Amino acid sequence: MRLSKKIAPVLFSLSLFFLSACEKETIETKREIKAEEWIMSVDETEDKLNELIKSTQDVYTLYVIGKMSPDDFLVELEVQQNMLFSIQKNYTDKKSDLVIEPESSEDAKKGIASFEDLFEDINGLYVASVNQIGTPYSAAEVSFIYLNYKDKIIDDYAVYSAAVILSKNSDSGEVTADNSAEK
Repeated sequence: MRLSKKIAPVLFSLSLFFLSACEKETIETKREIKAEEWIMSVDETEDKLNELIKSTQDVYTLYVIGKMSPDDFLVELEVQQNMLFSIQKNYTDKKSDLVIEPESSEDAKKGIASFEDLFEDINGLYVASVNQIGTPYSAAEVSFIYLNYKDKIIDDYAVYSAAVILSKNSDSGEVTADNSAEK
């Protein structure tokens, strides 16, 4: 009995030491990166997200014009949502090894946030298109839902795209201005 009372604190101390060493190892493996650098490196994810957005547009168009049944629409939404989650997981897995440097450009940070908001916007569209009992809303209702989310998707994509352009220009040291009004 006495021996187990002496061993327990030692084992507890060893486990705390081990856990703190693991945490330290995890923290040390994260690489700091400028937001401008990260935003420029998401090309592959952006391409996949663009494909998904185009595919989503096709699915919604077919449903709204009556060329797709509600059951087929649900199946397509599930496929689209699974693709979205896969793209998002790949993105977050890559980003989880990084820490964005605090002194990075505010524009680039906003662009990253907007890019990440796209995942939520698209998923929100999918979720909003189906009622609580799991059936899609009517084609007319879905068209209004789609238009509302499409505006948010476009807005977030515009902020992201502007940040990419600004990051490219700052990377090359190139600042361009339209001086046509001066002539």
